[in-house]
Amino acid sequence: MKKSPAFEPSPKKRRSRQAHLPFSVPTYPRPDEELVRKMNQEMFTGHFFDEYLAALLARASAAVSAEFNEDIIRTGLPVLHWRVLATLYDMDSMPMSQIAELTLIPLPTLTRLIKRLALSEYVRTEKDPHDKRTTLVSIEPSGREKVSGLVAMAKERQRTLLEGDINAEALKESLRHLIAFCAARRRRSNIIT
Repeated sequence: MKKSPAFEPSPKKRRSRQAHLPFSVPTYPRPDEELVRKMNQEMFTGHFFDEYLAALLARASAAVSAEFNEDIIRTGLPVLHWRVLATLYDMDSMPMSQIAELTLIPLPTLTRLIKRLALSEYVRTEKDPHDKRTTLVSIEPSGREKVSGLVAMAKERQRTLLEGDINAEALKESLRHLIAFCAARRRRSNIIT
């Protein structure tokens, strides 16, 4: 017995963005400020986590990343690959330990990921001539080309996100200071202990 066409699964369609890289940067519409104020009132009601800096930073990171990560996935590039290639995008080379720190990817996971990216000829690795224990990673032209459209999109999304009432440079400077402050405390405690 033949199934009716209404019950037949439709063939999966290939997403058009994959075939058009590098792609143009899509629009990133800003929500109405009144809606933003309403969401703020609904989401933040004075509980501990509404005031706890670590929680706010984590929630802000997740909120800012969520929609962009969907765009990354639509290109066919895994998000962790994007994070590594974007970190290397405008660098000559970088120690693997520094990439792990910047991308928040654990070193064992990063090591496997770098091997896959090297097999795809997006990066290359070499031992640091000054310290043979250190592996340096460099982005290849094909890797830079793979993420160039995404870098443009990330910059556009950031520009749109930071328009309006937010003092973007002050926010970024405050975050850089906070990161450096915490790193200095860790380094100081490592020296003392």
